[in-house]
Amino acid sequence: MTIILKKEWEECYKSGQIPWDKPFAQEELIDILNIYNIHPATLLDIGCGTGSLCIELGKRGFNTTGIDVSPKAIEIANNKSESFLSKFKVGDIFKKPLNKKFKFVVDTGCFHHNFNNHFVEIVAKHLNSKGLWYSAIGSRERRAPFSVSKIPQVPPAFSSQDIADTVSSHFEVILLRTFNGGNVGDSILRDNEGGYPFWSCLMRRKT
Repeated sequence: MTIILKKEWEECYKSGQIPWDKPFAQEELIDILNIYNIHPATLLDIGCGTGSLCIELGKRGFNTTGIDVSPKAIEIANNKSESFLSKFKVGDIFKKPLNKKFKFVVDTGCFHHNFNNHFVEIVAKHLNSKGLWYSAIGSRERRAPFSVSKIPQVPPAFSSQDIADTVSSHFEVILLRTFNGGNVGDSILRDNEGGYPFWSCLMRRKT
């Protein structure tokens, strides 16, 4: 798996070359919230980018905190946000965890760039007992190999067994299903438009 450095993420946001960035929350996540009747709660978005997910869920009543390693991404997020329910922080959660626990943690493309036990442990430390974690993870199904220059063109890809093995020490998998994340550069991500397959994974922290 290719590691993308913090300075490379920052260069993407400064140059505006951020094809994964969307002006709305991921539809698959909204569907999961509805299916499982997940009520507004404290929420942490790891790798929040320009804050679209936090802002939309803030409008739905969630008390959201977004963290990202890119100062430029957080600057954009703060300029977009009009709600006191959305807070944004520059930081590397792997080196300096937040001194706070949440009921819900979300990442839509961060875990698959840091697919290891350490990431799982960090998420668990930021969750209350039986708290929920939603992750959108690149799937190996019908997938070309991942490659990267400075912009991730194809997300890293993993199998369902990879996910189960990696999260099992701290989490119980509630839901694991596939959805199409859309092509890089698409203005809208919808399940019926093709694109790269992702896993939609909802997990509960073990006590």
